[in-house]
Order: sequence, then C-alpha cells, then structure tokens
Amino acid sequence: MSMVLVKEIQLLERQMLDLGGRVETSVRHAIRALETHDTRLAQEVIAEDKEIDAEEVALEEGCLKVLALHQPVAIDLRVIISILKINNDLERIGDFAVSIARCVRPVKTEAVPWPEQLLVLTAYATRMVSEALDAFVKLDGKAARAVCLSEESFKTAFNVLRANLAQTMRETREARVVDAALEYLAVGRSLQRICGHATNIAEDVIYMLDGVVVRHNPHAISSHETTPNPRG
Repeated sequence: MSMVLVKEIQLLERQMLDLGGRVETSVRHAIRALETHDTRLAQEVIAEDKEIDAEEVALEEGCLKVLALHQPVAIDLRVIISILKINNDLERIGDFAVSIARCVRPVKTEAVPWPEQLLVLTAYATRMVSEALDAFVKLDGKAARAVCLSEESFKTAFNVLRANLAQTMRETREARVVDAALEYLAVGRSLQRICGHATNIAEDVIYMLDGVVVRHNPHAISSHETTPNPRG
C-alpha cells in the first residue's frame, strides 16, 4: 500500500472523528438544554446542525475521491466503506439532537413531572454514541459488540417509558398533560433513533475489522470474535 493512500485514509479518519466529536457534543447539549429549559443552548444545537451537514458532505466527497483515485482493497477498502456509512449515521444523530433541542421550552410548571425513565434513556444514548466512536478509534471489536448488545436494554427502558406515559394519558382528560406526555414520548423516540445509529456505527466497526456483516443478526454479534487489529 502506498504512503499516499495511508495518509489519505488517516485524514479521512481524523475528519470522521472530528465530526463524531461535534455530533456527540450536540447530543449532550440538546439533552442538557432539555433538562434545564435552556432555550439559548437549544438554539445553538439547532444552528450547529448546518456545520455538521457541511462536514458530512465534505467527508463523503473525500471518501469517494480516495476510492476513485486509489482503488483500495481488503482492510483499506473496508475502512473507507465503514467511514462512509458511519459518516451518514453521525449526520442522522445530529438531526435527532436537533429534534430534541426543538422540544426545549422556557421554564414553566410541568404538567407531567420529568420521567425518571427518560434519564435512563439519555444515559444510554450518550454512552452508546461515545462507546461506538471509541471502538472505532481503538479498533476494539469487543467494545463494538458490547454497544450492539446494549440496544436491547435500551428498548426495554423505552418500553417502560412508553407504557408509563400511555397510562398517564389514559388517566387524564387535561390537554396540557397529554401534550406534555406526547412531548416526552417524542424525546424518547429521538433517543431511540440515536441509539439505533450508535448501534449501526458499532456494527460498521465489526465489519471494518473482520469483513463480517452482523446487521440484523444478534447471534453473530454475540458469538463472533473480532480480530484485535488487522491493520497492526
């Protein structure tokens, strides 16, 4: 492999990790804005999305350029394909951070108390995104599989939130209570999408390391042992 290709791939990796850091920050800020009713911080998250979109496009163009000029094979091809796919997932996570930010309202008396289960979901979402990106940086297949397996625990927590909010809506006729419950549910669904994309990133890390597609195959995720560092 030529040193030019090595440097091109390293540049793509740095660009992807820069984008990942920006997206991770957007998710954390959106959640903090929601918890603290910080409308200014929410607007910053919304405005930041334009920069995320621009970085996503630039990274995609960079990947396509390397594919066209160098025609990489084996692990190098898998790395570039994985970066392309992760790039898209990161952009979508940024979009869902914006969706959460749009739910932020000025401080007011809540019609429905902040659901404790929503705190559980926010912890899952931020951790899964962070750990999926760490797995890419460290070429850690075991950590990537752990992220994939975490999705089931998230789904269980989300189902509890949904059931509790449905019960709240059934027991009241107050429009403001229903509106608040629906808003919490919308935030929960955005967090669910974020976790789904974090899982996609982790699956792409496994593919990058071994060339194994584990998507939609929980058995492959739990049973497959990933190569420690095929590029080492």
